[in-house]
Amino acid sequence: MLTFIAATPLLCGGNSFFRENIGHSAAAKEPALVDPRAEVGRDSDVGRGRHDPVREVAAYRAAAGEFRGLEISPAVHGFRLDDPCVAELAGTAAAAGHPVYVACLGRPGAGTSDLVRLARAVPDATFVWGHCGHTGLDLAGLEEIAEVPGILAETSGCFTMTARRAVALLGPDRVLFGTEYPLQEPAVELAKARALGLSESDLYAVTWLNACRVLNEETTWTPPRG
Repeated sequence: MLTFIAATPLLCGGNSFFRENIGHSAAAKEPALVDPRAEVGRDSDVGRGRHDPVREVAAYRAAAGEFRGLEISPAVHGFRLDDPCVAELAGTAAAAGHPVYVACLGRPGAGTSDLVRLARAVPDATFVWGHCGHTGLDLAGLEEIAEVPGILAETSGCFTMTARRAVALLGPDRVLFGTEYPLQEPAVELAKARALGLSESDLYAVTWLNACRVLNEETTWTPPRG
């Protein structure tokens, strides 16, 4: 089962990017569930909502080899992206070869500009900008992340025009398919991906190859031509 480390000690496999992108392989047969091995600190202060980033850095570093990626989302975990411990978490992810998924908010310390600063502070990390921003139509945010090669855009929940602009601005190698399942129907997101008018090779990159690359997952599927 594919799992990822969230920025709280309850480590689970609920994010659509980590599940659905790699879900084209073995994980496709199994919905993401909480990994019982990952229930670190469930009864800790952090698990009860009083965050202790220092403890979380240590827990992540100790368990990183068991997982595939890190989510640090202000929308979910309440962190500010300018917290020094968040940079330390991102650095730990980079050392482990993990991508860092971030769902931004429109508030200080949690926005796209804060993610850009974090990515520049931790240049070895690969960041995934969840949902193409917090509005579904964050074209200004796309312009911001375009200047930072280490940030990729994930398309679940965003408008078709936003996803199309992401491919045009960032290139197909920096755009990732996601579904946000179970909140969104995967068929809806697949239809949106097909509606982008991409070549077969670019659609392959967005829906499969890029995720395999950032998750260090081998693929045996022969890419289409064109």
